Amino acid sequence: MNKEKIEINWSKFKRVFDYNPFFIHKDIEQTFFDIENKYFDLKWNSKYDQVVNDTSDDVNDGEEKEIDFDLMQSLSIEPQKDSFSLVELEEFKVSHDLDALFDQKINENTSNKYILVKATSFDRYKNDAIKFYVEKYNIKPEEVKYISIKETKELKEKITLDLYNDPKVKLIISPVFSFIDESNEIDIEYKGSFLMYDKINNKVIDLAYKHYANQDYFYKFFYLNQILKENNIKVDDFSVIIVDPFIRATKQFESNKIPFYEAFSGPRSFSQPSGDKAKEIYSQAQSVYYTSGYYFLYDEANKEASKTRGWSFYNCIKNQKIIKRNNVAISKNASYDFVNLKNVNEFLNKYPEIHGYKTFDESKDFEEIRDFGYYSRIIAKSYLEFELQPWNYEAYKYFLYTESKDKYRYYDLWLEGQTNYETENSLREKVAKNFYDKKEGDIKTLSGISIPSYLKKDKTKTSILLNYLIGPEYKLFSGNYLKTADLKSNTTFLHKKNEFDSAQNYFDVNIANIVRQLHIKDARICWYDYEGFADLYPILEGWIPYGQVTNQVSIIVTQNGVEERCLNIVKDTKNLTLMDICEMIDEIYADKADYYVVYNKTYENSRNEDVKQGVIKYMNQQNPSNEVKRFQEWFNNRYESIYEFTQKIDHIKLHTVDLDDCFDYKNINNWKKASEESSDSYYFAFETTKGDIIPTKLANDFEKVNKATYNKSLSTIKYLNFFYSIKKIEKYITHDELPLKHLITPYTELEDVQKGTDAMEKAIQRYMGSISDNVWEKQIVPNLKKYCENDVRAMIMVYDLIMFMLRKFIKNIDEIEYKVEERRFKYVYEPETNELKVVKLSNV
Repeated sequence: MNKEKIEINWSKFKRVFDYNPFFIHKDIEQTFFDIENKYFDLKWNSKYDQVVNDTSDDVNDGEEKEIDFDLMQSLSIEPQKDSFSLVELEEFKVSHDLDALFDQKINENTSNKYILVKATSFDRYKNDAIKFYVEKYNIKPEEVKYISIKETKELKEKITLDLYNDPKVKLIISPVFSFIDESNEIDIEYKGSFLMYDKINNKVIDLAYKHYANQDYFYKFFYLNQILKENNIKVDDFSVIIVDPFIRATKQFESNKIPFYEAFSGPRSFSQPSGDKAKEIYSQAQSVYYTSGYYFLYDEANKEASKTRGWSFYNCIKNQKIIKRNNVAISKNASYDFVNLKNVNEFLNKYPEIHGYKTFDESKDFEEIRDFGYYSRIIAKSYLEFELQPWNYEAYKYFLYTESKDKYRYYDLWLEGQTNYETENSLREKVAKNFYDKKEGDIKTLSGISIPSYLKKDKTKTSILLNYLIGPEYKLFSGNYLKTADLKSNTTFLHKKNEFDSAQNYFDVNIANIVRQLHIKDARICWYDYEGFADLYPILEGWIPYGQVTNQVSIIVTQNGVEERCLNIVKDTKNLTLMDICEMIDEIYADKADYYVVYNKTYENSRNEDVKQGVIKYMNQQNPSNEVKRFQEWFNNRYESIYEFTQKIDHIKLHTVDLDDCFDYKNINNWKKASEESSDSYYFAFETTKGDIIPTKLANDFEKVNKATYNKSLSTIKYLNFFYSIKKIEKYITHDELPLKHLITPYTELEDVQKGTDAMEKAIQRYMGSISDNVWEKQIVPNLKKYCENDVRAMIMVYDLIMFMLRKFIKNIDEIEYKVEERRFKYVYEPETNELKVVKLSNV
């Protein structure tokens, strides 16, 4: 009797390491469609409400513009090919998981043309990486052979094996191997492909679109190793081509170029230092040792790296261990030269000894990888149970609640047939109910929710998962209120929801101190908002791969609440220069305005700091490139000194007012300790009706009633559900029809560009040359200007909301707005008179 056969590739196999067998074989898009249109109603006898899970306005533009580099995946575009058609692209997207390249918020509703432009950039990256490797090992062109993307799967495998057996071939590009595991109730054909196979060194080489190779590559090499072993292909080493970690740490990139490095190990994950820490020599050295993989290869006895003794990809796979430790230790007292060195090889050759190195402990710093057959059993059982059998809500629920240090326990019990989903789920809810209702037991004994990594980056899908899990009573909360890992049961969610629903709408009088500078008499206020874009290749010299570059700004200057000037600037990304960005800074500076208003200052301040550091680097170069030389000539004709320009950025940062501070979630006590301008808290409760805010009494036991929200934000508006993006606040204002002085065009009514990622998409298309001059000037630029100006006017509207709230409670608010004579002051609330008192602060 013939057994059924299924096909598994790496993208599907890696799901076993998320410890949720329910989703391993699921077609994700179809599954979520079915949840929304069939399974939700069947389980809850209620129609699915799509609005509940709308996350489109739950991200600040500043966050939205940041691309998640960890989502970049390898592509298998045919090397040395200049371009490919949209027809080929569709096949390419399906075959090579192109959609996984982009964060979902960038990926949704984007045009094929945009994705094509992006894919072409990754194609180039892959070709450049291959060229780097060929040159590094002096491989002759005739010794390099490619497997074409156009060939059938079967033919790709045959060609690969033929090339493997051809003694003239030294390097195989995009090889494809497979084997069939017949040990289970179904036959499983495992297919594997990767960047290159080096026949000289018996080495598997893959590619990372970042400056380190994370945990995924250990798992992938484990997978590939089994496939190659079954094909009798010798493997003596594994490596990953990455962006040069030294140049990434020092930001010494040339524009439109990426230098590479071959890594033989890598960290579990990595968070790039930011701010002042990123400038520390110690921190830069630490980053280089860590992201290059050198730290994991280090042999302390010989004071150098050793692939044979260290924890290389190869040694980890051979020993079936994955590096778990995610902290790196080096001495802060060692000195390093980051000025005269050019790349990671020069750095490691000069500083082979890691001072302060911390030896790895095999019992603590690693996690096991089990035999391949173990995971193959999981693949088979998952298919038999969750694909061939009817949909099972109880299994769905059971495996979502698997946030645990010992995740293999869930697999082991399940494989042994010892899991009763309904019983386990009932026991979980019983423990939670006893804890909340009877104050018995400890809910910490329960594991929390674990969303598979390939789903949790997509906020909408995560919300749909939870909505179906919880039922019609589900409400989409920000992670600032309820993190999924803290969600121990459905009962936990309902308990937290009830706590939230019982809380009041209220605000702390200190919101007045956030906006107090805007009340200074005759102060000139510059409200501004950036739009930016990025590419895999650095857009400007000194910028990093996927480093954000601003190309657009909208500016409104007001004085005493009266608009004096409105300016919308869109720079052509096709020919963008640092000179263009400096010109935008000059316009924002607005002849040294008194204050600058943004929403979520992290983005604007970071982009301004990038420009400041870029200018300093450009102007201090002794042997400048042509790009830098042109900038130096332009800069010297425009400014007397570097300081004349950089002090503008310092002035803007020092005088920035962030409206986000009124709604962002933080520990208020810590904020007060760090802020000289805060005063004692007084709270004001209110309800919103159509067209108004109605003052209400504070609850007698205020802290207890507002346990869910107390001390977490200066403003609690329950409609926002702990979100605080400017778009979410706009929806609140529009929903309740609040009669503010300034209202904006709802974002959903804007043409073509409705969010920051729309603006980014247009900027990238133009940068890559896929938008003509005529279309850019006549269609794109006007819509970009409308969107960005709308963002700035939204800030003014949010300020109006803050003042609208204050006016409902503070007797003298109109008497002080735009009339304060002091330059350094804070407001102190006087409950006896129900007024704000202006208290002068000492000069610094």
